[in-house]
Amino acid sequence: MREIFRMTGSFLIIALLIAHFFLIALIAAPTDKLLGLIVEGDRGFLEPEEIPGPVEDFLVTNRVAVNGDYELDNSSKGELVSGILQLRKEYFMDPVEQIALDANLLNYGEGLVGIKSASEYYYDKPLSEVSDREWITLVNLHNIFSKK
Repeated sequence: MREIFRMTGSFLIIALLIAHFFLIALIAAPTDKLLGLIVEGDRGFLEPEEIPGPVEDFLVTNRVAVNGDYELDNSSKGELVSGILQLRKEYFMDPVEQIALDANLLNYGEGLVGIKSASEYYYDKPLSEVSDREWITLVNLHNIFSKK
């Protein structure tokens, strides 16, 4: 009987170690890798360094909401990754990183997700070539679509 308890305890410890390593890996994983797990399609994600200084200043100073509202899958994996990203956003990201995360999840409808995709669609040029005004227009354009 004691051997059964020892074996059960050993399996429990192994399971807890595996779960621990898995959660640490998810928490330490780069944000773009986590986004790739929950956002469909092969797209490049916006990095915080790519946000132009004047746009960053405008969005932070005027508290323009960049609320990513992409409908994520409801699987347990999707919910876990979404929860980790939300936890990171609330406690570990500065405002610029939060803007970048949300800008990657902006839903413009018709399968158009993320500010990079919207830039290609509406301006027919990459986000790196979009002017500061066009950048802010893309954020506000999403805000218009999301209020319908």
